[in-house]
Amino acid sequence: MNFNLGEIILTEDISSLKEIVIQGRKKLIEKKVDRLIFNVGESTAASGGTAIDALKAAPRLRVQNEEIKIVAKGRTRVMINDRMINLEGSELTNYLKNIQSSAIKSIEVITNPPPKYDAEGNSGIINIKLKHNNDDHINTSVRSTYKQATYPTGVIGGAVNYKKTTTSLFSDINYTKGSILNDLNYLIDDPNQLWRENIQQRKFTKSLAYKVEIDQKINDKITIGALYSGNISEPDKKDDDVIRLIDASTNNINSLIKTNAITEAQRIYNTVNAHAVYDFHKEDKKLTLDLDYFNFNNTNKRSFSTTNFDNQNAPIPNSLFSANNEGKQNIDNYSINIDMEHPLEKISLNYGGKLSFSQTENDVLFLNTTSGMPVFDATQSNEFDYNENTQALYFSATGKFSEKLTWKAGLRAENTDTKGNSVTLNQITEQSYFELFPTAYLSYQLTDNDILDINYGRRIDRPTFSFLNPFRWFLSNVSFFEGNPLLRPAFSHNIELSYSNSKNLIASLWYSKLNDGFEYIAIVDQVENTQQFIASNYYNSADIGLYTSLDLKINNWFDVSLNTNIYHTEAESTSPLLNPTLSGFSFEGGASTNFVLVKNRKLLFNMTYMYISDGISSLEKNEAYSQFDTAIRWQLFNKSLQISLVGNDLFKGNRSLITQQAIGFTTSYNHYRDDRSVRLSLVYNFGKKLELPERNSKNSEEKNRIN
Repeated sequence: MNFNLGEIILTEDISSLKEIVIQGRKKLIEKKVDRLIFNVGESTAASGGTAIDALKAAPRLRVQNEEIKIVAKGRTRVMINDRMINLEGSELTNYLKNIQSSAIKSIEVITNPPPKYDAEGNSGIINIKLKHNNDDHINTSVRSTYKQATYPTGVIGGAVNYKKTTTSLFSDINYTKGSILNDLNYLIDDPNQLWRENIQQRKFTKSLAYKVEIDQKINDKITIGALYSGNISEPDKKDDDVIRLIDASTNNINSLIKTNAITEAQRIYNTVNAHAVYDFHKEDKKLTLDLDYFNFNNTNKRSFSTTNFDNQNAPIPNSLFSANNEGKQNIDNYSINIDMEHPLEKISLNYGGKLSFSQTENDVLFLNTTSGMPVFDATQSNEFDYNENTQALYFSATGKFSEKLTWKAGLRAENTDTKGNSVTLNQITEQSYFELFPTAYLSYQLTDNDILDINYGRRIDRPTFSFLNPFRWFLSNVSFFEGNPLLRPAFSHNIELSYSNSKNLIASLWYSKLNDGFEYIAIVDQVENTQQFIASNYYNSADIGLYTSLDLKINNWFDVSLNTNIYHTEAESTSPLLNPTLSGFSFEGGASTNFVLVKNRKLLFNMTYMYISDGISSLEKNEAYSQFDTAIRWQLFNKSLQISLVGNDLFKGNRSLITQQAIGFTTSYNHYRDDRSVRLSLVYNFGKKLELPERNSKNSEEKNRIN
C-alpha cells in the first residue's frame, strides 16, 4: 500500500534529530465493497455521548422513536464487534446508552451482510467496532454525564482493564437515572366523528449495567475466554391521557375520555458467553467456537383509571373504570456457533453453522379494580408459551478474476420450527419453514483512486415475541394492543451499485423489495369508542434510491461532510382494512461542519443539520421535519480528560407526523420525544489508555426480537 505524505521539510539540525513522528487522520467515512465505515473518533458530534449519539451522527442511519434503522429501509439489527446485540426497541436503545462513544472505534453500515451473519434484519446490519489495545497495560477510567431536557438525566460509570502477557481482563459498570417527557398525539378522522387524543407521558430511566470479560491465551494457537454481562432497569411511566370525541360536522366536542395510568416495570437481562479460538498460523486460517446463553425477565404492572365526561366537562355517572394489567415474560435462549476462516491459494473460504433454541413464557393478568377490590377477569387474561428452534449452515468464498476485479459470493441456509401455545385459549399454532439466503459482491478498481462495486442479498425479518402473543395488553379500557400467532416473517431482496473515490465521494444506487411486511394496524370502533392495534402482515413495498456522501477538507481547521438520499417508494396493501396503494418520493439530507479551534485538535466545534422531506414509508405518509445540533469537545492533560458539551435538536424541529389511510377513516400520529436537550460529559482515564475488544454473544436474532 502506498501513502503520499507530501513534502517533508526538516529545518532543524538533523544531527540532533532522534525520531520523526508522522500523524495522520482517518477519513470520517470510508467505503468498502459491502459496507460504509464511519470513524467515530473523527466526529465531534459523536463525542462525549453514548453509542446512540454516535449512531445519530453516522451516515445513512436514523435513530428516532427508539428505532434504529438504515435510511429508507426496515428494521435493522445491531452488532458489537461482529456479534449481535440480541435486543430490540427500547431494550436495544437502553443497552446502547450504556456504551460510551469514546470506546467506539467505528460504525459499519452493512446494507447486504455476508452469509456469516444471521439473515435476520430485512435492511441490513449495523456493526459497532470497539477500540482495542494489544499492549500490556492496566487502566482505570471514570465518566459522568449530565443531560437536561424537560427533566434531567445523570449517568456515572467506570471501567477497570488489565492485560499482561497471555491474560486480558475487562470490566465495566454504568448507572443511569433520570426521565424525559413525551408528547404523543393521535387523530382519527372519521366522516361522522373525530377522535383527538393527547398523551403527556413521563418516562423514567433507572438502570444498572455491568460487564466482565476475561481472555486467556493457552498457547501459541489456542485462546479461550468468557463474558458475563447484565442489566437491571426500571423503565417506569406515568401517563395523562385525554381523548376528545368531536362531531365532524359541527366541530363541537361530544364527550371526553380521561385516563390516568402508572406503569411499574422491571427488566433483568443476563448473558453468558464462552468462546475458544484456534489459530492455525497459516495465512489467517482460524477456527472459532461460541457457546451462549441468555435470559430476559420482564415484569410490567400498569394501573389505570378511566372516566367519561360530557361536553360540559362534567363526569358521567357510573362511567369510572379502573384496572390493573399485569404481565410477566421470561425468555431463555441457548445457542452454539462454529466459524471457520479458511484461506486457500487463490480464494478465501468462510463456512460454519449455528444451532439456536428459544423458550418464551408469557403470563398476562387483568384485574378489574373499579369496585375498589381487585377482581380477576379470566376473559382478559392469558398464558402464552412460545418455542422456536433454528438450524443454520453457511458458506462463502472470496477471490479475484484479475488484479482489478474482486468477487465474493455465499449462501446461508436456515431451517426454523416454531410452536405457540395459548394455554388460556387452548390454541396451538405451529410453523416450519426452510429458506435460502444468497449474497454476491463484485468490486472493480477503475483507477488507483476510483472503485465501482455491486452487491445483492436476500434477508428475513422475523416477528418479535410480543408480536406473536395473541392476547391483549391494555393502555386503557378503550385502547389495547393484540398480537398474532399466525404472523409470518417478512422477506426482502436488496441490490446496490456504488461508486467511491479517494476524494471522499460515495454514490450508491440502491433497490429493495419487501414482501409480507408487518406492523400493528389501527382498528377503530366508533360505536363502542375503542381503538385496537392488531399485529398483521399487511403490505408489500419496493424502494429505489440514490445515496451520496461527500467529505470535504477545506483547510487545516475546517471540514464539511454532506450526505443526501432521494428515493421512491411504491407500497401495496394486502389488507382489506387499508387503502390499496401508496407511492411517492422522499428526500433526506444533512450537513456536518467541524472547526478546529486549538491546534492538535484539542478544542473542536461542530454544527450538524438534518432535513427529512415529506415522504412515504410502507403505507404511511411522513411529514417533513428537521434537526439542528451543536457540539464542542475539549481535551486536556495530554488528552486524559475529555469534556464535551452537546446541544441536541436546539430548534425542537424533530417531530414525527405519520398518517395512515384506512377504509373509512384516516389515522395520524404526531410524536415529540423530548429530543431538545443539552448534554455535558466528562471522561477521565488514569494510567495507560486502554480500549479492550468486547466480545458479544452469538445467539443473534433471538434477543434482537425482545421489545
